Order: sequence, then structure tokens, then C-alpha cells
Amino acid sequence: MDWREGILILYSSNLSIKVLAYLLTLALITIFSGGLHGFLYLLLPFGLDVLGAGYIRLNHQAFQEDVLELLEAECLRACGIDKSMPHFTHVEFSGSLDHWRLKELKTDITYSMMAPRLDFVVIATRTGRIFPLKSYFKVGYQTGDAGTRDVYYSDISAVELSGKVLTMTTASGEAVAYTAQGGRAEEAAGLLRQRLREFKSRRGETADG
Repeated sequence: MDWREGILILYSSNLSIKVLAYLLTLALITIFSGGLHGFLYLLLPFGLDVLGAGYIRLNHQAFQEDVLELLEAECLRACGIDKSMPHFTHVEFSGSLDHWRLKELKTDITYSMMAPRLDFVVIATRTGRIFPLKSYFKVGYQTGDAGTRDVYYSDISAVELSGKVLTMTTASGEAVAYTAQGGRAEEAAGLLRQRLREFKSRRGETADG
């Protein structure tokens, strides 16, 4: 990203910097200009804000795709698989930019992945933030680890599907739920049941559900 775009995006997305710019402009008006015509200088920080908001809107989709790629890579790594291996994802967008022109743009992403392995299923969740950016001139994003869980097939007594929500019931009675993206819920449940049957067949057991 060009450094000039970076400065404008930083300015427009940071309320503290904008308030400081308006206060500084008011101070300069008082010291050097005076009169009502001096308040025209307030159009300068306002114009920079509008221009920066335009750059944010222009780049938001690219920023979002960057964060999704980062989160996907982190979840694949947490699940111990590569992209060609079976896995199912669920993405949620939340938050909004604190800007009067950009409130419909989402700022936060929660990315979950379920990967049925040979003896267990892995569920990994990672979070990412588009704004505020971690760095502006060399674009960087904030990401977080929301947890990884292994559920062993030896502990699963049943797999149930209700709408898009897949629920694994363990022998202890715990319900472990996972929401599949789009129309892949049935596929996820089918693969998980198949892996469960294969695992219990190797052990000479009978799979339920």
C-alpha cells in the first residue's frame, strides 16, 4: 500500500487522531486567522477524513481477503493438515467501523475449521481483525487463537445433524457442536460418521449414530 494511502487510512480510521487534527486546526485558526472565514480551514481535516474513508472502502475487500487467508493458514496448521485434505470451515463477520460513512463495513472475523483425522476430529478457531490494522505502511493484521480441540472417535457415541449444526455426543454425555458453512453440513456429518465407523470397525466395535 502506498504510504500516502496508509496515512489517510490511519487518519480516517482513528478517532483520536481526527479529534487531535480538529483541535490543532482550531488552535491555528485562533492564533493566525481569526474571524468566521478562518473556520473554512476546518474543511481540511474533514476533507482528509472523507478521502481516507474512500480509501478504506476501496481496500476493505482486499484487507478482508488477506485476513481470511491468514486465518485459514493458521487453522490448517492447527489441524495438522494441508488444504487438499478434507476439512470444513465456518466464518463469521462482526463489528463495525466507528466512522459515519463506513458503519456497514465489518471489522472482525471468527474462522473455525473442523478436520476429521484418522483417530480423532480437530476443531480449531482463530480470530482476526481488519481494523484497526496492526500496521499501516506495511499492512499487518491482528490475529488471535480462540482454541483448538481434539475429540477422539473413541469418546464419540453419536453424531447428530440439525440444520447446519453438527453435534458430537461423547461417552460422558458432553455435546460438542460445530456449525458447517453453507450447504456442507450434511457432507461434514457424513464424513465424520464414516470416519467413526472405520475407527470402531478397526477396534471391533459398532458405531452409533
